[in-house]
Amino acid sequence: MADQGKGDLSDLGGSAWVGFESALFQMGSDSGRDDARPVHGVRLSGFRFSRYPVTNAQYAEFVSATGRAAPEHWPGGEVPAELADHPVTYVSWDDAQAFCGWLTGTVGAGDDNAATGGAHLPTEAQWEFAARGVEGRDYPWGDDPPTPERANYQESATEDTTPVDTHSHGATPDGIYDLAGNVRQWCLDWYSHYEDTSQEDPSGPEEGRERVLRGGSYLDAPGTLQGAYRFNVAPDSRFGFVGFHVAWSSLGGNS
Repeated sequence: MADQGKGDLSDLGGSAWVGFESALFQMGSDSGRDDARPVHGVRLSGFRFSRYPVTNAQYAEFVSATGRAAPEHWPGGEVPAELADHPVTYVSWDDAQAFCGWLTGTVGAGDDNAATGGAHLPTEAQWEFAARGVEGRDYPWGDDPPTPERANYQESATEDTTPVDTHSHGATPDGIYDLAGNVRQWCLDWYSHYEDTSQEDPSGPEEGRERVLRGGSYLDAPGTLQGAYRFNVAPDSRFGFVGFHVAWSSLGGNS
């Protein structure tokens, strides 16, 4: 995969990825909506998480290689130059997972980093851990409330997406961008209420009607940018405020 947009995602050891070691954290929040409760312990195996949401430029390479339909807002199926570094939108859950499957195939078989696993949409647990860390931050950057300097949300008055590297003050301590604002992001899991029990590498129920979204968007109110906030929507939905990050772990190719 060429170095398009914000890094070469086919280089698992490169700057496009942030790596996490196995960790135990507390998932959920007692101060949010009911579906963020109860708080429960989750142990995660090591995984990688993309530093930025997938951009239009990166998704265009996938479209070119596979013949998959381009997002509806690309005139003539081509990415407008001014949107190249914006997060790709108008993609369904299946579109996003197809990108992940294609990405897995672009990583060289001789790359030791790719010996096991593959690319996939982040599980809710992986996404929340990336956003909140072991310390359980309220927001990706910490516990202070959102500001337009930190995130692209309702009060930023942009009324559209922004380039994925715009809000450096809103990045996590590990350097992951746009986990609050800009676009809501698809997760691997079917939506369901949490169980009051400790879990290991959860990936949600085996079936359901709606998939999970995380992160808030440029249209959303500040409260929805909290790291424990959950959205749910039909997996065939395509919206201009929904995109995705990518994870790489042992779940890749098995989901």
